[in-house]
Amino acid sequence: MVRRLYGRNQVHLLRPCLRSIFDRQEYARFHYHGAVDLLDTFVAARLANASLLDVIFSDDDETADAFQVFITQIGAHFVGCVQSLHAIADILSHAIYFALALDRAGKPLAAQDVCASTVLARLQSAPDAARVHALFNELCNGGRFDHLAALVNHSKHRSIVQPSISEDWTGAAPQRHTLKVQGFVRETRRTGSKTFPEMGMKEFLQPEFDRCSALVVHIGIALNEVLRGRMNDGTGAS
Repeated sequence: MVRRLYGRNQVHLLRPCLRSIFDRQEYARFHYHGAVDLLDTFVAARLANASLLDVIFSDDDETADAFQVFITQIGAHFVGCVQSLHAIADILSHAIYFALALDRAGKPLAAQDVCASTVLARLQSAPDAARVHALFNELCNGGRFDHLAALVNHSKHRSIVQPSISEDWTGAAPQRHTLKVQGFVRETRRTGSKTFPEMGMKEFLQPEFDRCSALVVHIGIALNEVLRGRMNDGTGAS
């Protein structure tokens, strides 16, 4: 439909964005499960018959080194996961921008200015895309996306928000060992200072991944409906 409405050049702009949305979802999934699998492997090998403190402060160099390698790999998977999950919004903004030919409506945005906030603003001038605007706004401003964005930007520009492993000593937790995301304070000119609490990695990432993945599908359906409507009434036909 994009090709028939706006020509092959528009498709060439759009296609890499669509591919990258799905790639980023797969990268996020890969890194999330990589962290979970690492935890399970490390717990089985090192913590089945020992406490976390025994391992961290072990006099055995091999054990201490194994823990340092483990926590570094967990950190790499965590950073990779949150960065890919956060990137979906800005890549999707490019997909929407090119799919609906917003680059042809009014003054085009500079390439470096195409992002979630600018595309949301442009969508307000496309009445037939109100559903796309509502869903994309929900993706960017709903759930825990503010926490995700703050975490990614803090880790990118200031210091990495490190994951950690927690050990339950009460026997009340479903699992004895869990991965945690440290709390942190994010300061910006626009919003000032905001504190984000410590959270379980699973409780933080899994719902946000599921929420964003579902919204990507719904936004795709809404885009198809807009393009189909434009096909039917000839709007924008090349």
